[in-house]
Amino acid sequence: MSGKLCLGLGFICLTGWSCAQELVQGHVFTPEKGKADLALRAEEYVDRKSWQEKAARIRNGILEGAELYPLPPKTPLNPVRHSPKQQDGYMPTNASEPNRMPDWPVSAGK
Repeated sequence: MSGKLCLGLGFICLTGWSCAQELVQGHVFTPEKGKADLALRAEEYVDRKSWQEKAARIRNGILEGAELYPLPPKTPLNPVRHSPKQQDGYMPTNASEPNRMPDWPVSAGK
């Protein structure tokens, strides 16, 4: 049994897993502190409108951080479907999107 344990621990060390506590970014709460934090946040958002305003600020912050704000204009997809094959109860079809950027192929089929 101890040989298997040693082998297992060796595998963990070789794969980069750590027996020590992992580094976690942000706040990590104990269950008691987490419950208190949730109760505090429940008081902060007493109605739907206040939560929607906070959600919009969070969403915009994520989009700005990803450099996607404002979002690019939406364009029609215009999929091209071809080579349907009738199967038992379903029909798979190859599909592709006419690409506007020649170096980035986009396809869902052959």
